Amino acid sequence: MTLEEIQNNAVNRYNKNLEFLSSNHKELFDKIKLFEMAIELNEINSRYELEYKDDYFDILDKNKESFIYVKNSIKYSNEIAEKVNFSATSNTFRTFYGIEYEKEIGEKSKDFSIFSSFIYGNAPIINYVNNNLPKKEVMKNIYMYVFLGTGLGLHLPKIDKKMQARLCLIVEPSLEIFRLSLFVTDYEELSKNKILEFSISENQDVFKKRFKFLHTRYNLFNHYIKFCLFSNSCKPYTETMQSIFVTQSHYLYSYDRQIQSLKRTYDYANKEFNYLNLSENYDFPSLNDKPVIILAAGPSLHKELDFLLKNKDKFIIVAIYALMPLLEKNNIVPNFIVQYEESPRVVGYTLSQVKDKEFFKTTLFFFASHVCNELMTSLPKKNIYVFNALYEAKEKSSIIVAPSIGEITYKLLLKLGANRIYFLGIDMALDQETGESHFKGYFINEGKDFSSRAKKESDSDTNHSLLKNKMLVKGNFQKMVYTLSIFTISIDHINSFTKEYMNIKPLKLFNLSSGAFFESITPLRPKDVDVDNFQNLDKDVIREELVESLKSISSTDFSKEDRVYNLKKIEDSNKLKNTLDSFIVGKKYSNNHSLQLMLDKYYKELYISSSCKDLNAILHNYCNHNLPYIYYFINIKDVNNPKKHIKYLIKAFHKQVVKLINEYENIILVKEENK
Repeated sequence: MTLEEIQNNAVNRYNKNLEFLSSNHKELFDKIKLFEMAIELNEINSRYELEYKDDYFDILDKNKESFIYVKNSIKYSNEIAEKVNFSATSNTFRTFYGIEYEKEIGEKSKDFSIFSSFIYGNAPIINYVNNNLPKKEVMKNIYMYVFLGTGLGLHLPKIDKKMQARLCLIVEPSLEIFRLSLFVTDYEELSKNKILEFSISENQDVFKKRFKFLHTRYNLFNHYIKFCLFSNSCKPYTETMQSIFVTQSHYLYSYDRQIQSLKRTYDYANKEFNYLNLSENYDFPSLNDKPVIILAAGPSLHKELDFLLKNKDKFIIVAIYALMPLLEKNNIVPNFIVQYEESPRVVGYTLSQVKDKEFFKTTLFFFASHVCNELMTSLPKKNIYVFNALYEAKEKSSIIVAPSIGEITYKLLLKLGANRIYFLGIDMALDQETGESHFKGYFINEGKDFSSRAKKESDSDTNHSLLKNKMLVKGNFQKMVYTLSIFTISIDHINSFTKEYMNIKPLKLFNLSSGAFFESITPLRPKDVDVDNFQNLDKDVIREELVESLKSISSTDFSKEDRVYNLKKIEDSNKLKNTLDSFIVGKKYSNNHSLQLMLDKYYKELYISSSCKDLNAILHNYCNHNLPYIYYFINIKDVNNPKKHIKYLIKAFHKQVVKLINEYENIILVKEENK
């Protein structure tokens, strides 16, 4: 073939690829056309050039005066493809927290209460799978494959032919390099018999949304995700992916906590606490246009305590519950205290540090509906207002939920009409000098004690860690600051709440903390706050006004409509149980494919609209913990006696789901009977 023919083929392939992208990936097509236009108008200079060398194409980096392939690009791509295999331990992302159990715990845990830690609730399936996997875990099918870097794309069809993944995600930071690959690789051909997704020249935030959507949609099949790292420029994307794996919602708030949250929500509603109806946004006069300061436990709070002491009478002070001892010690009476965390350990520690609860006699307490009973009975009932933590006991009363108390407090204030808000101690970042995430003395609840019978595997690069792995984000006063994976979720929530409420009314928002930057919230050092123009507030009048306003949006009993609502929840929960029984009771599943089809059908049932959306969410959470193990297990080669395993797994799944449904019905039925 002559050089002219080779060039013509390349141009034809390029045009064919553009036509394919125009029809199937319009956003990417438009991005390429804009790039071409900018080149033609000399608005930008190209960095890379496609060159034909001997019998292969390469890419010249004009800035470095070197080629990106270290050898013949065809031979290099063949070598990459040859190394690809179906092993679960080679070139994979692990999307789950691995758990090891002592041998007997799997059988014993089947009889544990459903309120026991999810570690034990998962044991019947996870422990069984772990104990019956072959020594070499080789997958039969690849459901998702991630190409990190394209180069000229020569390795893509070679690996695809070998792996035949159902979904391929192609990631390339450089639009210019990807564009050159269009001359060489046929992407339309690559797209046949699969879902083909692109992430080309996307920033971390856009990539994060795209990958999170894909992983969430196919998470049951993504126990391990195979990948090929072609370019080191893609390494930042791997950190983003790992962060997504460890911040999956079912890990952040597991189903045992969900069902416990539901139980307490009904308990306190039955005990006639003041339940807030937050289904609408309000405009309380006591908060509107007044300076409200949110205090949280980030490192900045201690550093700026003098500012708070000098100006405590000029702000409506809203603090998280864990700050009560600090506020008492410094004679700062908060107007509001907010608590979401349900752990008795956290509650007990904070209460033990408070010298005199009478100090907070004028404080109004806003507690999530699942906080422990010790907290609800330790303070005057008339001063406590309950908001739904996860689920509603009363119809259309709405919920407030977020990863941590800082952003929950922020959302609550926005709902009640605060529009002039100052942040202090909501750092969402590490102290850049000490590396601490909170001020010294703050009680951090790092999770439940799983005991020696069930232990987490040590964190690794493939597993990532919510509480250990550091990453850089934009700083409030500094260009960049270090934070933790778990804080990035909180940052996203704060940004989301701000965007939501700025579309409703004008807001004046200021971040006094030396941590992470929040979108549309003005960075302002405490020393630069114009407090001389602030007036001292009459806190007694503000309290009276607020109590009157809260009275208008709260209730202490179940209405007739609430009872009908709960009876319908019971009816729909029975349907979910009957559907499961119809799939399992008296049925035999003789092969892996039939087992997967059955589980798929039930999983889809959880997306069907019903009155028991809370139960759907709880069962969905349980499935997200356990079904990926089952799907993975039946996708492994050389597993002996599959019929035996299918029988056990169906029985274990059925038993745990029925336990959850029965407990759900007990929670709601008991409360309705008492009424």
